[in-house]
Amino acid sequence: MIIKQKNTSKRKLVIFILFCVLIGVTIGGIIVVRNNPTSTQATTEPAKPLFSFTGADGWQQGPSNETSMALFSKAAADGTSVCFTSIEYKTGTVDAAVEIQKNHDVLSGDGRVVSVIGVPMLMLRTATGDKQYQLHQFQISSPDPSQVMGGNELGYVQLSDGYIKILGNCNTAEQLSTTIPALQAYKFIASKK
Repeated sequence: MIIKQKNTSKRKLVIFILFCVLIGVTIGGIIVVRNNPTSTQATTEPAKPLFSFTGADGWQQGPSNETSMALFSKAAADGTSVCFTSIEYKTGTVDAAVEIQKNHDVLSGDGRVVSVIGVPMLMLRTATGDKQYQLHQFQISSPDPSQVMGGNELGYVQLSDGYIKILGNCNTAEQLSTTIPALQAYKFIASKK
């Protein structure tokens, strides 16, 4: 009988200790979650976009997020958009000449012929002033024209803490000139230099 009382007392003590540990872990977890700067309270603020679109005739804003934005030419008579442009901020530095060559190499795959048709100088408006860049424009001829847009353009703007990639595509190379007003309607609204 004495042995049964000792076992019952030990069992009650073990249960009491486990209960105390469980309460302590729960309280500790609550404290950590409330003091953690990456808790849900910190992530509920919406991210502010880095770009804005100031408007251009015949163009409309497409998808965008914090670091990028796309623009589409308004639909043609058949309901399709003939051109689109995009702009994206990336961290680090860029060697524009290397990236332009990589783009040319990718476009030249699968029997396509890529020709440079122009390199106009454009300006990107930023919060710290206008930044000049070269827009490399290409005509793409393909054995199967239905698989590729015939006009492609690419440019880069180096900033002090990152860079901006600017891209345009049109059904034909002749339509690339219509992207210029859209490209000039992008504004980098962050204060990055």
